[in-house]
Amino acid sequence: MGVFQPRYIFESELSAYGLGGSPDVQGLLSVVDTASLMIDEYCGRTDGGGDGSLVYTTYQQRVLAEAPGRNIYFLPYRPLVALTQAQVNALSGQDIAASGYYYTGVQPSINTLANGTLSAIISASGRYIPGRRDKYGFGDDAISYTSPWNLATFFGAPPQWEAVDMVNLDYDAKTGQVWIAGGLYQYRFSEVIFVYNSGYDPGNMPRGIKRACAAITKNLLAKGTGTTGMKSFTSSKIGVSAEFNEDCIDVNVQRLLDAFKVVRT
Repeated sequence: MGVFQPRYIFESELSAYGLGGSPDVQGLLSVVDTASLMIDEYCGRTDGGGDGSLVYTTYQQRVLAEAPGRNIYFLPYRPLVALTQAQVNALSGQDIAASGYYYTGVQPSINTLANGTLSAIISASGRYIPGRRDKYGFGDDAISYTSPWNLATFFGAPPQWEAVDMVNLDYDAKTGQVWIAGGLYQYRFSEVIFVYNSGYDPGNMPRGIKRACAAITKNLLAKGTGTTGMKSFTSSKIGVSAEFNEDCIDVNVQRLLDAFKVVRT
């Protein structure tokens, strides 16, 4: 799929958010689309290639262990959400009917937790990586000497990945905190790759996001010229970055969006 284009206020909602009465509805919706992209960018949901959104999205991330002695990891894109194949099919169908705005390419959840509920985490693999001596290095734990996954690195091989138990894990959907069982000898993984789903239903986005979208749209329209509201835009091998005018994402809009920003610990 190409880069996803969100639309956080649909045509039927324009009047409810103070955007009704325009003779050029399609032109107004184009500005709404720009405001929606700005929200995803501001909230840190997009990567350098433009992928990612507050709408249901599948992410793949490498996460380092951050709680010494505990099998706890934190996923930055929240809330975590489990989606059935039927839900994904419905989103894809809506996307085709509406020419976009619903389906990011999100994958269905395939794992069931020990309590019988569907898991937002699609897959995970962990490995042991000797790091700082005061936290993870050899000598901190007798298992460091006996684990074949670590011993392999003595001969120049990279640390090997091991499948994570996808049944007996636990997570908090709101905070992104994940607990997983240890690997070999129940030793804690120092790094884990997670594939998981996060975001909100595109047809029922939180009101805070919709109000922020309306406010940014009004700010863009008030500028009179152009609809990007950007001070600068740069693209390079390491990604894409943009800086927006303060009057487009003002203090009040920031307050509406702060609850949806990505938090990286």
